[in-house]
Amino acid sequence: MNILLDTHMLEKQETGNERYWANLSKTLNKYQINYNIENYPHNNKNGLYRILFGFNNAIKLRDIDIIHVQNFTPFIKTVPIVNTVHDLCFKYYPNLFGIKTKLAFNYLFKRSLNLSDIIICVSENTKKTLIKYYKIDKKKIFVVYEAADNCFKHKKNKNEIRDFLNKKFNIKSNYFLIVGNVENRKLPHQIIKAFNKIEKEFKNTNIVFAGHNKLKLKEKNNIRFLGYVSDKELNLLYNGAISLIYLSLCEGFGLPLIEAMTTKIPIICSDIPVFREITRDCALYVKNVKELSSTMRIVLKNRKIREKYSFLGFNRSKFFSWEKTALETLNLYKKALKK
Repeated sequence: MNILLDTHMLEKQETGNERYWANLSKTLNKYQINYNIENYPHNNKNGLYRILFGFNNAIKLRDIDIIHVQNFTPFIKTVPIVNTVHDLCFKYYPNLFGIKTKLAFNYLFKRSLNLSDIIICVSENTKKTLIKYYKIDKKKIFVVYEAADNCFKHKKNKNEIRDFLNKKFNIKSNYFLIVGNVENRKLPHQIIKAFNKIEKEFKNTNIVFAGHNKLKLKEKNNIRFLGYVSDKELNLLYNGAISLIYLSLCEGFGLPLIEAMTTKIPIICSDIPVFREITRDCALYVKNVKELSSTMRIVLKNRKIREKYSFLGFNRSKFFSWEKTALETLNLYKKALKK
């Protein structure tokens, strides 16, 4: 079976979508599947060319049996198509997206869904939203969860963690970790407001943002912006954190949740359906700034609470693996070929 994966996302620094394709392609390779990974075009910005010509050029050149894309299919269908949809945040919060993204999703997305033989959603929440807005046949939509990269592991040597964080980032005290691009959808201003409410009480505590600072927020007092960090650095940042704070208006899955659970740190997150689906009873949920500051205070003061949610989260993380994701995806490739 020759499979073409649309991995143009891998040209970027890794966030959730990029990790999905990197881990899926890497894990499929373990099963010795004959597949091809092609980037068409190499200029990632030219998405329209990829849709109109690039996919089908690659299909012809590589004798492809099936193609796996994200959101947008080839304009002309020549082989079975599997389409992964991560989220539909553009439906809920269109003001957060640029004009090009809006045009693409308004005029090409529904057509792509109709051309797809199999649609993979990364959560039940995404599946429900897709059916709600696009009236897609439920029989061709399947939920396949993501997982944490194998590089994320719990580390017992706390001295090693402290030494590294001190030398690399000059972090010397307790900190809450926020992972992902710093953008309005992730509610960074609300996190900072909540932290300001407890900052005087916990003077030796920081909040640390690890991700591209798109809003260009400035560091002050105990608020740090590290920018993009490597996987090794991120793993140690998780392991050294008092807790992950993961707020968002909308997500398709929420990989940092799984990464935090894998590294045995408690989670404070937004009370939204998809986070409830992924973490179940293994996280502390908040709905506003007041609840966030109160929960941060509890986590800092109560060791038993930290241990409880670290334990629950670590056990929950075992449910997710890229081996499981790859095998389920492979079965869907076979299903698409039979249509």
